[in-house]
Amino acid sequence: MPAVIREFRKNYPEVELILKETSSEEVIAMVSAGDAEIGLVQAPIVRSLFDSGVLFEESFDLLVPAGHALAKKSKTTMKELSLEAFVLFKGRARTSVIEAAGKSGFEPRVACESGEIQTVQALVAAGLGVAVLPEIASTPVSRQMVRLKLIRTIKRKVLWIARKGGSRSSAAVEFLKMCKEHSA
Repeated sequence: MPAVIREFRKNYPEVELILKETSSEEVIAMVSAGDAEIGLVQAPIVRSLFDSGVLFEESFDLLVPAGHALAKKSKTTMKELSLEAFVLFKGRARTSVIEAAGKSGFEPRVACESGEIQTVQALVAAGLGVAVLPEIASTPVSRQMVRLKLIRTIKRKVLWIARKGGSRSSAAVEFLKMCKEHSA
């Protein structure tokens, strides 16, 4: 998103672009109420209520503290995490992780939860647990954590949504076009 926003601001400096980062449910509510023209959410949605399209698909990866036994590996499975404490990212990502753990035969032991990626990463770096995060959010921001690929990983689709049949401003149309170009 930063590259899209930078390009949009460069091309349309007179347009006020307000970015609100929140859960998919809150984004859906804002778009439904007309408080936002477009939104980006994790699937699924009730398609009959929105015009929508897939922007991109991504896998989930694992973040572990640098001193963790798994930190020496490059990949692992959800099943290998059955005894770990989890730091969960709230929202649909959380639901995806819990469902994947269930399919792997265990219920995750939750140490902490946060709605902020930076907080989840800081908690992992502090050794409070491991985090399974969407690829876009799992890049380590310090040497205190390591990212591993998950084999047979969780996948998610990120969709753009807009009110069904609603008109969109030319600015919203251009922003959405840039999102699609950058995600291609």
